[in-house]
Amino acid sequence: MAILRLRTIAFVVYLAVCALTVPIRGAASQNHPQVSLRDTEVRSIRSDIIDQDFKLHVYLPRGYHESNRRFPVLYLTDSDAYFGFVRSMVANLQFGNLAPALVVVGIAYEEDTESYLKKRERDLLPVQVRNNPGSGRAADFAAFLREDVFPFVESKYRVDPGDRTIAGLSAGATFASYVLATTPDLFSRYIIVSPYFIHGQEVVLELEAEYAAEHDRLPAQVYTAMGELEPDYAREPWETLVENLRSQAYPDLELDSETLTGLSHMDVVFTAYVHGVESVFSEGLNTLEAVPENYAACVGRYDVTVNDMLFTVRAGDGRLFISRSGEYWDELIPVSDTRFEVKQNRDVQMSFVADRNGAVTRLIIHQAGVDLPAEKVQ
Repeated sequence: MAILRLRTIAFVVYLAVCALTVPIRGAASQNHPQVSLRDTEVRSIRSDIIDQDFKLHVYLPRGYHESNRRFPVLYLTDSDAYFGFVRSMVANLQFGNLAPALVVVGIAYEEDTESYLKKRERDLLPVQVRNNPGSGRAADFAAFLREDVFPFVESKYRVDPGDRTIAGLSAGATFASYVLATTPDLFSRYIIVSPYFIHGQEVVLELEAEYAAEHDRLPAQVYTAMGELEPDYAREPWETLVENLRSQAYPDLELDSETLTGLSHMDVVFTAYVHGVESVFSEGLNTLEAVPENYAACVGRYDVTVNDMLFTVRAGDGRLFISRSGEYWDELIPVSDTRFEVKQNRDVQMSFVADRNGAVTRLIIHQAGVDLPAEKVQ
C-alpha cells in the first residue's frame, strides 16, 4: 500500500514537472519590457475537436527568409516550458553543422500554471487520470495536430510535410509514444524523453503490441532516453517498450536508446533533446563528394550572416569557382574526398553539405580550425 502511495505521489510530480517552469500570468514586472526571442513569432489556432484556443510558438532558422526551399519541421510539446531552450539548441546545432536548419513549432497554452497542468493531462495522456475527469484525450490531440495544426503550418510556412519530428518530455513523451504505437505516419522522426507508463498509461505497451501484430513495417527514426536516477517503476516499462520495438526487427525502424548517467527526470531533457536532434537527423547531413559530377549542385549563393558576407559559387569547364564580390573569382581545387581548397588562399578549405534528397543546403568554410557555415539562399 505504501508503494502504491509513493507511486501516486511520483506520478503527480511527473505530470507537474513541465508546469514548474511556466510563468504564472501577471507575475512579471509591468515596468519593463519582457525578453523576446529572435526569429520567433506566435500564431493562434482554434481546435473545435478539443474546444480550445492554442498558441503556436514558431522559430524560423537562419537562412529561412533568404531561401525558397522547404525545411524539416520539429513539433514540440510543452512549448510553454521548453520553447526557448529548444529554439536556442537547434540554432546552435545548425551553426555547428550538427543538425540541419529546422523550423520549430511549439504547441502552447499561455495560461496560468494550474490550467496548463490540467490541460496537458487532457491532451498528452491516452488514459484518464484520477481526479481529472477531462484528461486522457491524446487521441483527440493527435487528431487536432493532423486536421488543424499540420495544414495551418504547411500553408503558412515553407516546411516539408514529409519530414515532421515530434519532441516530447514526460507526459509529452507518453503522447509521442502513443502516436508511434498507433499512427506512426504522423511523424517521420520521434524524440521521446522519459515517458512514464504507469497509472493506466501503460496502455501504450498494449497498443504497440497490437500494432506489431498487424504490421511488419514501422518507418520512423526514433531516439528515446531515460535518466539513470529515475525510479525503477518508470524505467522498467520504458525498457520494455524499447525491447519490444527492437524485437520486432522492423526493416525501416531506426531506434536509438540510452540511459543518461547521473540525470533525473528534472534535468534529463537538456541533454536528451540535444542527443535526440543529433540522432534523428544523423542521416540528414551529407557532405558532398568533391567530384565534377557534383559541381552543378554546388552552384548558388551562400549567406554566412557574419559581417554580411555573401559568396557566389559557379561552375564551368569541369571546374568550380567562388567569389565574394562577383568581380574576382577563385578556383576551388579538390584536395580530399569531400573538401576543396581555395587555389589563391591554401589556408582556406571548403565543403558542401546536402540534405537527404541530395540538394545542397550549405557551404562550410574551414579555416584555422574553425568551421563557418553559410546557408544556401539561391
